[in-house]
Amino acid sequence: MSGAQRILIVDDDPGLRRTLERILQPSYRVESVTGATEALARVETERFDLALVDVRLEDGDGYTLCKALRERR
Repeated sequence: MSGAQRILIVDDDPGLRRTLERILQPSYRVESVTGATEALARVETERFDLALVDVRLEDGDGYTLCKALRERR
C-alpha cells in the first residue's frame, strides 16, 4: 500500500471519521483530523490526493477550508 493514494478526512465527529477510515483503508492511505486548523497544518507538511471535508466544523466551515486547500495545492 506504499503507492496508494492518500486521503485526508476532516470531520469533528469521531464516529464518522472511524467509519470512513474503515471503509477506505483497505484501498487508500487515510489520515483524519478534527478541524480546519489541523487540516491546514497537515497539508503544509504532507501531500494528499483527496480531502473529504465536513461542511460544518467547530473551527470553520468546509467551503472555506476547501478553498484554502485548493490555494495551497
